[in-house]
Amino acid sequence: TGLPQVLKNGYTPPFDIIMIAAQRTSWSVDPAWLPKILSESVRRWSVDESRVYITGLSAGGWATLGSQLNVDAGFGAKFAAVAGMAVAVQDANQANMNWWAQNKTPLFIVVGSNDSFLYYDTDLVDAVNRLNPGTGFLTVRAGYGHGGWNDVYQGLVRTPTGLDLWQWMYQYHR
Repeated sequence: TGLPQVLKNGYTPPFDIIMIAAQRTSWSVDPAWLPKILSESVRRWSVDESRVYITGLSAGGWATLGSQLNVDAGFGAKFAAVAGMAVAVQDANQANMNWWAQNKTPLFIVVGSNDSFLYYDTDLVDAVNRLNPGTGFLTVRAGYGHGGWNDVYQGLVRTPTGLDLWQWMYQYHR
């Protein structure tokens, strides 16, 4: 599901990407894995380090948010933007929100109006915006539960400012 499935089924993003889809047999990729994944990717491929984005869905959102909240204060600055779909926030160390404030990393979350993570995702976007106004964006999909993220990766869902995921990400660089 998600971005790997969308790409496998033939979707072509509007710009060239290198996608790393780390997997784990339970819950989510641990955010502690991210520095090694990123450094190994940069070593292996020609990566524009000013345009590194991280996205994840559901439990995989823990690593997505963990890039900003669970590794260390400076690691989050390696990402130009963070996007999550129905993100499980409970293991993201929100005691480190000052790291997010320091790095000013833009956040875009898409969640269904019937998703159990709606309240938590809304609260997180609000917290990011209290720290850095206008940095967090939330799209709530009416009538959706926990799913629908393939539509997001195919560019069919918009931010509150009218951009699809790809347009939203690509506007940011470090």
